[in-house]
Amino acid sequence: MKRYIMDACGLLAVLNREVGAEPVKALLEESPEKVAIFMNVVNLLEVYYGILRKSGREFADETFMSIKSGPIVVVDVISDKVFREAVRN
Repeated sequence: MKRYIMDACGLLAVLNREVGAEPVKALLEESPEKVAIFMNVVNLLEVYYGILRKSGREFADETFMSIKSGPIVVVDVISDKVFREAVRN
């Protein structure tokens, strides 16, 4: 199984249908048996804030709930080991 760390820019590109979003969208549509996608809660906060500013609280809340129920595992703590591994790639 491959593991990926999602950042705010990648997810916002998909949500905003920006150029370059296709590889991220394809990853999100992969089978959970093939890939695991993680996102730190700080990055999720960036996504929420960006949507809140652009589209308002109701849409930001809906998107937040959609992300939380989707294929991305939100990590609300991060160990030093994971921190170092994330910057290695």
